Amino acid sequence: LMTWLLRVFFAASIGFQVPVKLFSDPYVIGWGFILYACVLSKFPLLFFVPMFEDMKEGASYNPFLRDQLITGIAMTCRGEFSFIIAAFALGKGLSTMDFIYGIRTE
Repeated sequence: LMTWLLRVFFAASIGFQVPVKLFSDPYVIGWGFILYACVLSKFPLLFFVPMFEDMKEGASYNPFLRDQLITGIAMTCRGEFSFIIAAFALGKGLSTMDFIYGIRTE
């Protein structure tokens, strides 16, 4: 229960920093798509995963496929840490509000 509550409160504290009015700005939408394309470009790295274990005969799943999917999906995750860094940069005046919210639209 505590883990779930921490996730909800963390998402709410970061999510409430996003002014909804900025989502209609073409500059913000454009940066969101550009950065999302960069994130998705990491997914093909799943093809470079080496085969660590052989598939046993009669196994219910393929461990190589599992490893590939986990690697590909893990490479595309941005995580909440980028939001903390973005909020810090905005607070210190290192970045503009339009660019920060472009990052959060992805």
